Amino acid sequence: MGLAIVKAPGPKTRVLEPLRPLAKFTPHMPTPIHHGHTEATSAVLCMFFFAAGLEKRRRRKRQTGLPKTIARTHNDGSLKLTQMAQDVIGNSPLNVFENDSGSTGVAVLPNPTVNESKVQRDVIGAFLLGPIALPAWHVLPVFLDLKIAADPALPGLTQDTLPIATTAIFVGWLASATILDKALEVFDQKQLLVLHVIGLLVVVLATVTLPYLTAGNLIVFTAIRFIYGLLMNITALQCIYIQERIPKDQGNQVLVLVSITYCLVTILMAWSCSGLTLAMDWRLETLFWCSAPLILALAVGFPDSWKIVQSLPVAVRKKLRNIQKPSVAEVESGERKNLTFAENRNMAALAVAFLACGCGFYGLTYSAGQLSPDIYMSCMLLHGGDILGYLLALTADKYGRNKVQAFCFFAACICLMLCSTGEPGTPFVLSFAVVGRLCLDVCFTTIYVALAQIFAGRASKVAFTTCETTARLGGIIAPLSGTWPASVSCPLFASFCLAAACCTMALSEGAADVNAGNDEKAQFSKGNNESSDLALVNEETQLFTNVVA
Repeated sequence: MGLAIVKAPGPKTRVLEPLRPLAKFTPHMPTPIHHGHTEATSAVLCMFFFAAGLEKRRRRKRQTGLPKTIARTHNDGSLKLTQMAQDVIGNSPLNVFENDSGSTGVAVLPNPTVNESKVQRDVIGAFLLGPIALPAWHVLPVFLDLKIAADPALPGLTQDTLPIATTAIFVGWLASATILDKALEVFDQKQLLVLHVIGLLVVVLATVTLPYLTAGNLIVFTAIRFIYGLLMNITALQCIYIQERIPKDQGNQVLVLVSITYCLVTILMAWSCSGLTLAMDWRLETLFWCSAPLILALAVGFPDSWKIVQSLPVAVRKKLRNIQKPSVAEVESGERKNLTFAENRNMAALAVAFLACGCGFYGLTYSAGQLSPDIYMSCMLLHGGDILGYLLALTADKYGRNKVQAFCFFAACICLMLCSTGEPGTPFVLSFAVVGRLCLDVCFTTIYVALAQIFAGRASKVAFTTCETTARLGGIIAPLSGTWPASVSCPLFASFCLAAACCTMALSEGAADVNAGNDEKAQFSKGNNESSDLALVNEETQLFTNVVA
């Protein structure tokens, strides 16, 4: 017994009743009609069943809210849901069946409207993961390392060795950033988010137990923090997850809101660590700040997390079956083509900007103890400046993204150079450090907006992976810079900002500029798109089925 999805002659799609496997299905031949009363009886029965079928189709058509074409067959014989269908049925009851032979079937239950509350729940879940949960994972090691180094039960973890373990976080982050695009080919965003959250909860458990079981072994603690870094791709994932579930014209505003909330939570955490929980055991502090928000995010935003976990092996098996086949996206959009010169130029310029932001932003965070003897106050001042910086990022919509970004990088360069000339702890040093950080906040917002506006298709995947990798390269310097005096670290940050300001001047404002000078390629692409559209129209008139044997 199997299921079939067909394209109805009307404007919407319907799902037929369970059918026999297609391999055994043959259409019924008309029964010979005998003369006499048998002929009249057969005619009446035929008319009755025909009218009943029309009424059933009409009711189904009125109930279902699916698009006209729900699936499309491809050259490799696979069945792929169209993007429109995925958008609509993403919030509809959807069952996917798979047997041992690898054949699959899809059944969509009628759902008259898209469940908007589910989309809102997804956004709230990602919001809890991003600005609520991630501050502890990004900043808390700065405070925890002070307590860990003073713990007599951990003789192997001192102020001299802990920066090595902290650097492992950014090394792991770098390693995972290089394979993020491959992971997105195997799993969807929600699956990856849940997988990262579960992994981080395991890391929390290992962090508070293994150091005491190994008497503070540096290798074990460094390995834990390396795995910790591997899971930090959740930072970019939750940002993408939110951006794709909100209107595109609100992307910059939502990103600013997320960043401001992130800063407020970080300030609250720094204040708490400086007084309220200063005498608390560092393990209890870790459990509170690192695990509680993650559990809350799973409960609120991902109530079906167990089903998502169960779907992970299915996604892996599906990828292994198709590992030798080019993806549908590659076949349809020509993703195997090389990037254009303009795309490579923009990607290189943007990568330098990501490098400067990753190095300067995280470098100032880990150098808070070098800027002032009161590391907690320095951290609160820096993140207080972040709030104003993220608000100023909204000026990019009025004055132009590249102009604002280049100006802020250049201003950050000047401020950081001046910061290196003063005495640590003085208002002079702290003021210019906060202003320089403020300028980097503006740039950290605009570079992500530029990534979304300039690149599309395969170019966006390549650019995203490249830029995230360079940002993590800059972040590797951050823990080590925390051990250097400000007179050494701040000029290094300033030099990266100056290079980023120069590269921003060569950056395109939008995707339209990328195609400049490539008119012939654009016309060729346009012709191919028209041919593809014509083929799509012809293809959508066929019967699309995928049956479970």
